[in-house]
Amino acid sequence: MRAIILSVSTLCLLGLSGCSKPQAEAAAADPKAVLEAIHKAENDQLAALGKHDLAGATAVYAADATMVAPGGAPAKGAQAIMSWFSQALNDPAFGAKPDEGSSQAWVSASGDLAVTSFTADFTKTDAKTGKPVTEKMANQTAWKKAEDGSWKIQSDFNQTYPK
Repeated sequence: MRAIILSVSTLCLLGLSGCSKPQAEAAAADPKAVLEAIHKAENDQLAALGKHDLAGATAVYAADATMVAPGGAPAKGAQAIMSWFSQALNDPAFGAKPDEGSSQAWVSASGDLAVTSFTADFTKTDAKTGKPVTEKMANQTAWKKAEDGSWKIQSDFNQTYPK
């Protein structure tokens, strides 16, 4: 009888110890699925930029995101980011074309954070000449999974290469 009580007690303790594992360990994130969702969000944003669609270009940013654009001060928060894009999209030459094969990405083990990076051609109208100018740009973006399951940009850093 004593052996049965000891065995039942051991099984109960082992069962309870399994309940204390974090849910992230119980169901590991699928990095491929995370990156597919993020690449879709990136492609949707690029399509919106091509159409000069302000709402579509800014829909991927978290409300408290920070964006650094080439040559500019950080835009902090949704209003500041929307203001920057509003000005940029008024430039008929504005655009960014990612370089094929330059994309890199990392997904956290928990699946709630990811980082992407790429290089691109960044085009805008030169303030002095009034003509379009294209520069090489590097981008690094930190993505965070929102409560609704969508992916939002938390930090977006863009820098043109030195001339």
